[in-house]
Amino acid sequence: MIFRTRIYMFVLITALFLHAERLHAENQQLSEQQLKSAIVYNIARYVTWPASTMNNGQSFTVGIFGQGRSVSQWGGLQGKTVHGRKITVRRFTDIDELVNCQLVFIESSERKNVLRILAVLKDYSILTISEIEGFSHNGGMIALHLVNNRMTFEINLKSARTMGLDISSNLLKLATEVIK
Repeated sequence: MIFRTRIYMFVLITALFLHAERLHAENQQLSEQQLKSAIVYNIARYVTWPASTMNNGQSFTVGIFGQGRSVSQWGGLQGKTVHGRKITVRRFTDIDELVNCQLVFIESSERKNVLRILAVLKDYSILTISEIEGFSHNGGMIALHLVNNRMTFEINLKSARTMGLDISSNLLKLATEVIK
C-alpha cells in the first residue's frame, strides 16, 4: 500500500513538473508586447468605471499615446470585451483627444510629457497605464515593470479613486505596491 502511494505521488509530481515546463516554454514564446496586451486587458476587467463614463457609446476605447509600438501590436486587445463592450484600440497624437477613452496607455517616449498628460486627464475617469519609471508615484494609476522576465505592476489607488474608478481587491492583491 505504501509502495503504491509512493508510485502514485511520483507520477503525480512528474506530471505536474512536465506540465509546468510546457507552460514555461509557451510563456517564453510570448513577446513582451503580447504579455503587456494581456496584462492591460486583464487589468481592465478588474476595474469599474462610473456609469456616466460608460454611457458614451458601445465600445471600450483603449488609447495609445506616444511613439512606440504600432496599434497592430496591440491587436490582442482588438475585439475582446470589457464590461460588455468591444475594445477598440487607437493611437492618438493629440492629448485632448484622449478624454474620450476609458483606458490610456502612455508610451515611454512620453517620459518628459507625462505630468502634462496626467494633468489634462485629471478630470476624467480614465485608467492610465504606463511603463515609465515613477509613473504611479507621479499620479499615474498603474505602472508596469518587466522584472526578471516577469511583468509586475504598481497601483496608485488614491489616483484611481480620485477619478471615480474602483479597482478590485483581487487586482490589488497582485500588485507589487499599492499607493493609498
